[in-house]
Amino acid sequence: MTFFFFFAADRSGDEKDREEKWRWYDRGAKIHHAKKFRNGACANCGAMTHDAKSCFERARKVGAKFTGKHIAADEKIESIELDYAGKRDRWNGYDTSQYCQVQEKRFQDRKMARVDYLIKQSPEDESGNGEDVPNTSSAVSYEPALPKSRWEEDVLVNNHTTVWGSYWVDHQWGYRCCLQTEKESFCTA
Repeated sequence: MTFFFFFAADRSGDEKDREEKWRWYDRGAKIHHAKKFRNGACANCGAMTHDAKSCFERARKVGAKFTGKHIAADEKIESIELDYAGKRDRWNGYDTSQYCQVQEKRFQDRKMARVDYLIKQSPEDESGNGEDVPNTSSAVSYEPALPKSRWEEDVLVNNHTTVWGSYWVDHQWGYRCCLQTEKESFCTA
């Protein structure tokens, strides 16, 4: 029987190399914030790290070059050498602590939508203010609203009390209220 032993000293060097290869840049890090416009800076925002052609800020009506106001901070620029897999890793640089915050926000949004749904569906109490809401966690299962189509729905026109297509006879659609099969006709019922 053969045993293989891996020593921590051997792996620590590999892990250090791997950390260096998979290092990511500081997203949104700023290094210097100028008080006035400097020559050679971006004409739009005033940062020295790029020009107006490659500026990510919205295009201002009058740029920082002419106003001298709201000068943007210079971005931290890093040169990172990644290996083959590091360049193609779509999760490289992802902060896993953000996952809990995103999930918590989704949970809160879903809970608020459920409460809104229950308030709209619950019968009003005697005082008429509709505050008698049952337990929101188990009362009704929430289903998200279906996406609306590009066609108008439930539109009543020309004095009809039903919509077009609520009646079908002899392979023709019509209005159920007056049994007419001509669209955009005036209701006779």
